[in-house]
Amino acid sequence: MSERRILYIVVASSSLVLAVRAAVTDSPSASSIVETGTSPRAQNSQPIAPVRPVTEDYFGTRVTDPYRYMEDLRDPQVQTWFKAQDDYTRAVLATIPGRTQLLERIKQLAESASYQVSDVQRFKGDKFYYQKRSASEEVGKLYYREGLSGNEKLLVDPEKFVSAPGTHT
Repeated sequence: MSERRILYIVVASSSLVLAVRAAVTDSPSASSIVETGTSPRAQNSQPIAPVRPVTEDYFGTRVTDPYRYMEDLRDPQVQTWFKAQDDYTRAVLATIPGRTQLLERIKQLAESASYQVSDVQRFKGDKFYYQKRSASEEVGKLYYREGLSGNEKLLVDPEKFVSAPGTHT
């Protein structure tokens, strides 16, 4: 990674921290949000998951799980609770001052990078495998290189395996 790229990451991270700190400290209800994790307006409407205990025996040890039923994502009651939780969460997030501007700035910074590198794996002999995705690509490609300054070699391009839009063979 070049010194310029590292400097870019440090500056972007610092800007993000300063923006969040400014947004929270400028808020009249900042102390409430920090102390409780929610704003006073959204605090009263948080959905409560009903308790429906299920007890099982594991090799002589009885274990009771009051929320086991929530593993069934097809259960209408579970779906209703998840929807209510999503609505509540979005309402709480909407009260964060400057959130929209911060998200726009993060998006702008993310899109300004020519590519993203992830899942870097280093193996014996300075062999590197990683995924790389340009800003215009939906899916990353698998690359290989020997040493940090070695030539990059494309190993797998998932787009070559597309039989129809949205599918892979």
